[in-house]
Amino acid sequence: MDIKNVKVIGGIGVILPFLGFVPYLGFIFLIGGSVLQIIAFYQLGNLVNKDIFKKWIIGYLISISSIIFALIIGILFGGLSFFLKRDNLSYGLSFGVFVGIAITFLLFWIGTIIASNFYKKSYILVGEYFNLDLFKMAGDFLFWGAISSIILVGFILMFVSNILLACGFFSLPSTLEKKNA
Repeated sequence: MDIKNVKVIGGIGVILPFLGFVPYLGFIFLIGGSVLQIIAFYQLGNLVNKDIFKKWIIGYLISISSIIFALIIGILFGGLSFFLKRDNLSYGLSFGVFVGIAITFLLFWIGTIIASNFYKKSYILVGEYFNLDLFKMAGDFLFWGAISSIILVGFILMFVSNILLACGFFSLPSTLEKKNA
């Protein structure tokens, strides 16, 4: 695979998850976008620098793991609250649900920050190699968006990060020049 294909696959892979709201097909767009991004960063790693893919895939695995772990914790607290409700302990129910939701969001938030740091490192490597500031800016917006997502402003920054990342992919050169390292 050459850099032309990486441009298209990466750009489309970043854009597809934006269609996640489409009824019946949204989940397919989300999965398809993830697969295309995996392929794009894997190819970039093979063509340019192995660390690009390593850092990106670590971030991806941390993202998925934090979602799963946070959901498991949330379900466990929800189940605990259900059993407390059966004993007519409504105070325990509301407290258990509150604690479960708080821990779930906290775990997800921390996982998102850690994952975004790995993504940022990967984007910086791509930006440095191709001398494209769009990748560096996408990494910065993603990282600071993850940190500030606790106050909801971060989601806007993360959205902008994805736009910058898509533009970065489409701005990659059509041919790969060897650099003296």
